[in-house]
Amino acid sequence: MFTSAIPSILTKLFSIVDSVKEATSPTCSARKLKNGEYGISYENDSGEEIFYFGVWYEFWEKHKKPLVFGVHNNFPQNIKDDFLKRKEGKLIPLDDWHMTWLEQEDLEDSGKIIEVIQYELDRLLALK
Repeated sequence: MFTSAIPSILTKLFSIVDSVKEATSPTCSARKLKNGEYGISYENDSGEEIFYFGVWYEFWEKHKKPLVFGVHNNFPQNIKDDFLKRKEGKLIPLDDWHMTWLEQEDLEDSGKIIEVIQYELDRLLALK
């Protein structure tokens, strides 16, 4: 806890989340969470949550993956099935979510991260 690396790590992660929100928010409504996590909850035109992207501390602590994205168990079955099929082998359930993650090397290129998240959003929105 008493290391200078932690603030710079958090600053970088938060900056990535901010960049993704700015680049993807025209696709659908996005809001930062205020429950202690630093992430974005995306909603479709009907106001239903369809996707989460961000830092989830519990996931990070358990699985050593700081930046995650995923779908909720309550999402429409076709959306959930598509996501689960494509992420098979790289998917971890946590609480009521099915989460996957970005690898450490992916965190160096925010443009690539934006492309990944935009692709996921486009795909999920197409399935609504």
